[in-house]
Amino acid sequence: MELKLELGECSGSFDMEKAVCNHGLFMMSPNVWIPSTKSLRRPLRLADSCRSVSVTISHPPDHPFLVIQVQDSLSSADEAAILV
Repeated sequence: MELKLELGECSGSFDMEKAVCNHGLFMMSPNVWIPSTKSLRRPLRLADSCRSVSVTISHPPDHPFLVIQVQDSLSSADEAAILV
């Protein structure tokens, strides 16, 4: 499943690689930075807080949104929780 998270006003200046690497997120387990695709793989806790899913977050060049690829099926409440 693929979700799109709009970047809003910062879409023109957002640099995912800089955001992830400058803040050290890629070094904190269980996060994994994938340099070849400039994407971040990590677990996200879902709406019920009892379950998590593995996601890969990327920012396609020249697009005003992040792409969140989810490795599992989601309820509409889970989708909403991820996109908030």
